[in-house]
Amino acid sequence: MSTFFQVGIAILIIVTGIACAARNAVSPHNANSIPASTSTPIPSETVKSPVQIPTSTLTVTPAITPTVLAIDSSIAKRLSIAFISNGQIGLWHNGTTRRLHNAHPADDGWGRVALADDGQMIAFVSQGALWAINSDGTHERRLVSAADFKSMPPLDPGVSLLQFDWAPNTHKLLFNTRLNTSYGLNFADDLYLVDADTQQWVNLLPPNQGGDFHFSPDGRKVALVSPSQIRLMDADGRNARTLLDFPAVSTASEFSHYPLPVWSPTSDSLRLALLHPDAVYDSTLPTTIWHLPVDGTKPFTISKISTQGIYISPNLTHIAYPRFITPASTYGDFPLVELHLADIDGSNDFVYASGKVGFVNWLPDSDHFVFWQERDNDFYRGQISNKK
Repeated sequence: MSTFFQVGIAILIIVTGIACAARNAVSPHNANSIPASTSTPIPSETVKSPVQIPTSTLTVTPAITPTVLAIDSSIAKRLSIAFISNGQIGLWHNGTTRRLHNAHPADDGWGRVALADDGQMIAFVSQGALWAINSDGTHERRLVSAADFKSMPPLDPGVSLLQFDWAPNTHKLLFNTRLNTSYGLNFADDLYLVDADTQQWVNLLPPNQGGDFHFSPDGRKVALVSPSQIRLMDADGRNARTLLDFPAVSTASEFSHYPLPVWSPTSDSLRLALLHPDAVYDSTLPTTIWHLPVDGTKPFTISKISTQGIYISPNLTHIAYPRFITPASTYGDFPLVELHLADIDGSNDFVYASGKVGFVNWLPDSDHFVFWQERDNDFYRGQISNKK
């Protein structure tokens, strides 16, 4: 599950297109009535020996000249950005920024603001409650109160809002919660839905049956991730079933690891990079890439790569991953790594950059990506097709 860190900059939520909202009625469903299904556990198999990490002296890749990127004017006209600065919500569109003058100060942590696909509503958090406001600054209303969260199970130790996001092309939000423990970061793995038009919320999945959620591109299905399971359900909470069971990954700390699935553009499958359960203790242990069809077909493995993290491109054909060469010399410093790019089956692997570098994310075209270099703390755009 994505862990929310507090940051001191404005938070940007980017919407790359404006669509008409589909106002379908909420169909509340009690998770207790969801039929049990047969899950697919990871089969027992012989793991190939991981690729040996070279022990030779690392040659740092020469500095990369940054490229100034221009946004296509046709895209810029459709682009809207909601952000929070000093408790105030702002909205940028087509070169113009407006302050909405929300009466309730908004939390400015990462993931604390979300813009609906039609650009008409913005969800935000204030003093432990989930709120919404129209993008023209009108009709600020509380969707889920702090008292509501206190009523949600488990009552001991209680829960607080964690993740929230708009269902595609609707005015409905999914959200989940975290446990109010005095140590660590522990999630309730539940799931709720709230309608921003009616201000009514319902529980879709109780604790330990939900988790981190990821909408399919067509908005019809939701992938649910827990530390040891991937589940699938319809967007209204019905037809929940398990796609894959797997061993939980040790973090050597007081929080759990939640893998990150990537939907296919056609919404008919997901791919998932699963760390070895003991990867935190040995970076040479393999990460396994799984293909998960949503039509009931049995999941299967695609490749195994010796690394502690793999980033799958949006079109599911490429991967990026780090290979650690030298640990950080001092506390707070960065380790020396090789940044690898490859096809998803592990072929055509090459080192794109090396040194104190890190991968950030793929861009939507699956050819370009963003990475950073510690030498100047700048972000750069890379391209896999021409290796530069």
